[in-house]
Amino acid sequence: MKSKTFTLRCNDDQAAALAAALQAYANAAYPPGGSECTQVARETLQETSRLIGRDAGGALGAQIRRRQRSIVKAAVSWYFSAEGPGQEAEAQAMLALLD
Repeated sequence: MKSKTFTLRCNDDQAAALAAALQAYANAAYPPGGSECTQVARETLQETSRLIGRDAGGALGAQIRRRQRSIVKAAVSWYFSAEGPGQEAEAQAMLALLD
């Protein structure tokens, strides 16, 4: 049976950058005061951001739910694009961490 999680391992700087990307995306895509569904998505992204920031740089890495991989990739793609606040040159390296 397929695992319901995947492990994200990276260095501390990458973990901080990924956490910032998820936090920024959560704030931009799911602003406060939206529907109940929107607020659940926002809180889930924020929790994943905290998890990555706390654990991904460690030896064991962060355990992320597989079903979140696509939204995490979307957040990273947006953040490290011309439209987002991150450095566009870092996009491929950050996305590669999620494969």
